[in-house]
Amino acid sequence: MLIRGAFRFRHPNIVELLGFSEGGGAVCLILSYMENRSLEDRLHGNVSLSWSQRLKVIEGASAALQFLHCPPDGPPALIHGDVKSSNILLDVHLQARLSDFGLARSRPLSCSGGQTCSVGRTETVRGTLAYLPEEYVREGQLSTAVDVYSFGVVLLEVLTGRRALERDSTSGDRYLKDLVDEVEDRGSSAAVWRKQLDHRLTSGGAVEHAGCMQLVTLGLQVSGEEEEEETSHDHGV
Repeated sequence: MLIRGAFRFRHPNIVELLGFSEGGGAVCLILSYMENRSLEDRLHGNVSLSWSQRLKVIEGASAALQFLHCPPDGPPALIHGDVKSSNILLDVHLQARLSDFGLARSRPLSCSGGQTCSVGRTETVRGTLAYLPEEYVREGQLSTAVDVYSFGVVLLEVLTGRRALERDSTSGDRYLKDLVDEVEDRGSSAAVWRKQLDHRLTSGGAVEHAGCMQLVTLGLQVSGEEEEEETSHDHGV
């Protein structure tokens, strides 16, 4: 699936597979070089991204997922299965390129283009826990909605500048996906959310709060755990 999917799904926002070699029981993939590493590296490294650069990356990653879930040449679509900031690579122009299709699964042919559809129950939960919805962790039911939820966690990373998982020896692991419930407990107002925004964006008026709040709203839509199960990228960036 990794090689077949990468060759089949070619898009400006998907990392290009140039070739591969096999030998010794292993497969070596040859991918396009990404000069600016990953979104994770840029968000949490010494050189961060401006608001306009973050928006550009989000738009590119969203376009890649939309293409996978609703390919123009018809089904079967592809569920990525491991959407996270470290799998969103950035080229020399900071254009987002979705990578790592090792956990990708085809969606059944019976699913229509815009329909959220499951490929069935998986024996073991795969992916990165910090980006996965609780329903999938409990039930192992893989669908395009898992990708959409994971993308919502990436949006929260972009907005807050925090990691999806922060480890603390005193307070224990802290998952960014739990921030939604934490803020809701405090009223979930725009004022409360503004306090959660990355200070590198808000200091000195670097970005308009209105723009950030629009992205917060989108993040809440796609990372919700109940009614947002059917959210599509058609409602996205």
